[in-house]
Amino acid sequence: MAFYGTVEDVKDLTGVRFADLYLHDEHELDAKLEGWLEIATSMINYHQGIDYFEEFETIPPAIDSIAIRMTANLVTEAKLRREANVIRLGEHSERPIYSMVMTQDIIRDLKDLPSNRRVFSFTEGGFEYRG
Repeated sequence: MAFYGTVEDVKDLTGVRFADLYLHDEHELDAKLEGWLEIATSMINYHQGIDYFEEFETIPPAIDSIAIRMTANLVTEAKLRREANVIRLGEHSERPIYSMVMTQDIIRDLKDLPSNRRVFSFTEGGFEYRG
């Protein structure tokens, strides 16, 4: 499957090494990151209602950037989960690690990009499609 972004860009952004994820070598890390880029690509396509590979000759650079950021979120989560299942917030408080792949800033960035999402607004008589 094709995916948005590149493994090298994820590595550059995160600084992740195969040992950070308890993997055996660089090849195993590349395969893991490719899988996560595929997940990010699938999530973007579903959210936007569009497959940018099918609809555009050139993928918008923002889409690649978003996929890289989402994959970086997966890298961060994986590293944290391997260290502990909670994050210490202060001397006496902790919270569980939450999965935050598609964060609010990413959703906000996706809103500015071409999509086939249907937007509905609710009215007194029900709802109407707004394009």
